[in-house]
Amino acid sequence: MTELNDNRFDDAFRKKVTEADLDFDAEAWAKMEKMLRKRDRFILFRNAAILLLFLAAGLVLYNQFPAQHEIYSSHNKKLDKPEKNKQIQQAPAKTEKIAALPGRNIQHQKLYHEKGINPSVKQVRKPINVPDGFDHHPADDQSAPLANVPAIQNVEPALNSDIQPGRIDNNPQIPGARTDSAAQIASTGKKTTRQKPALSLVFNVGPDFNSASTVIGGKGSLGVGVMANLMITKKLGIQTGLRYSEKRYSASAYNYTFNNPSRRSAIAGIDASCNVLEVPVLGSYTVAGNSRRSIAINAGLSSYFMLRENYVFNYTPQSGRDSYTLTRINQNQHYFSVSSISATYYTKLKKGFQLGIEPYVKIPLTGVGEGKVNLNSSGISLNLRYDIPKKNR
Repeated sequence: MTELNDNRFDDAFRKKVTEADLDFDAEAWAKMEKMLRKRDRFILFRNAAILLLFLAAGLVLYNQFPAQHEIYSSHNKKLDKPEKNKQIQQAPAKTEKIAALPGRNIQHQKLYHEKGINPSVKQVRKPINVPDGFDHHPADDQSAPLANVPAIQNVEPALNSDIQPGRIDNNPQIPGARTDSAAQIASTGKKTTRQKPALSLVFNVGPDFNSASTVIGGKGSLGVGVMANLMITKKLGIQTGLRYSEKRYSASAYNYTFNNPSRRSAIAGIDASCNVLEVPVLGSYTVAGNSRRSIAINAGLSSYFMLRENYVFNYTPQSGRDSYTLTRINQNQHYFSVSSISATYYTKLKKGFQLGIEPYVKIPLTGVGEGKVNLNSSGISLNLRYDIPKKNR
């Protein structure tokens, strides 16, 4: 028995492997795919956990900036309060000046004449403060005899009824002028008009990955679309629109549904390329936001309209058959059959425009296309948002 060296042993082993005609075991293939799917689920959960950690860290950093702004604004409000209090305390001094206006003595002079009192008669004491240059005589401080004292006492109630502390008319009415009562002014101030919902247009473009076996990843293509976003409240909104993409993916015979299941053993794989028009209907909720940036979560259902489907069936060498191409045009529509979830982050560019990114995942609820394949989609889109002014609507 001759002894083989390493090179001859490798050549013999390689020859045996390449010349061996192994039978295709469908059951073993299915078990292997099942194990691969378990591994894909683990990778999906791991990537989702990492993504959530990044989102949580970003949310924490995002919330720190508004908190500092609120502290600064509240500090400024506290500093402004003493000035307002000073203005309120100085207000009574103005009322004293208003009470001394000449216009207020018209009614008092009328009352004096009605009671027979001459208002020119000196009836009050001289003021204590004497201007410089005049001699002050204590005898002058004595009051002159007052005439008709009972009449003056009768006039005092009338004067007191007209002038009361804290009740000073700063707005004398002018004949023929239109005046509004305080109740009418208060009622008009409380009246509020219902604001129109905020409407915006979103243009998006980005890579779209599709796979029949994994949730994230697969063959990539480019997707473009336009969306309309209607904010019902400050945080809740509805969005819909159109999105076009070419979904390319590879599938095994066990991912595809055949009319004749016996064909699966003869097919090695399927390469698909489908032009799809997507119509999503999503609800959005703004998690956090201010005048410059916002974070929102979107979820809903999408409808797929299969415009054109191309399937290339690759047969095994043992079958002795060539590849076969199947084409379908406008023959498959799936209404609200794909669930979609995404998150958007927007930052303000200038008045009316915002730039954002939107990672998303789409999982079908039913089979997609001619072969009813569980076609998963994922990707990230770059969004340009334009807020339509309310005066233009």
